[in-house]
Amino acid sequence: MRALPTADPFLADFFADRRRGAFGVRLDRIDRAESDLRLAVELTGPEVLDPDDRVLLHAERQLEPVAAVARVLPLTALPAVLQRFLTEPLYRPRPVDEARDRLDTVAALVRALARMPELLPETRALRRLDERVRIELATLAPRRARIRVRRVRG
Repeated sequence: MRALPTADPFLADFFADRRRGAFGVRLDRIDRAESDLRLAVELTGPEVLDPDDRVLLHAERQLEPVAAVARVLPLTALPAVLQRFLTEPLYRPRPVDEARDRLDTVAALVRALARMPELLPETRALRRLDERVRIELATLAPRRARIRVRRVRG
């Protein structure tokens, strides 16, 4: 049986790809999104780990406490962390542009996770996350881009 990859190398590769070609404000927002997501992994990750992984997490924290949860958290648990990342007010940025960039990053992360064969059982959770991101992005659209629904009188 092949061991599932963990969140740490996956997130490192994902954000390295996002940084490629970015500079200035865009790069700062990518860095902030990564640090917020890693904070979410560290704070909510232990709640979604199974008991065996919690024992492994305790041992990992003894060796190196920084980013221990990300090194232990299997990719199958990442959709649950992303769900909390989208819903918890702690991780919500105030400016609309930062919120849009964060949602774009999460959408790209969900698409990257959906392409992984190891996460085939998590497809339903990934679809729900993708739908939530689309809804939130639609609410953040500029006013003139929103579709206005008018009541039909008759």
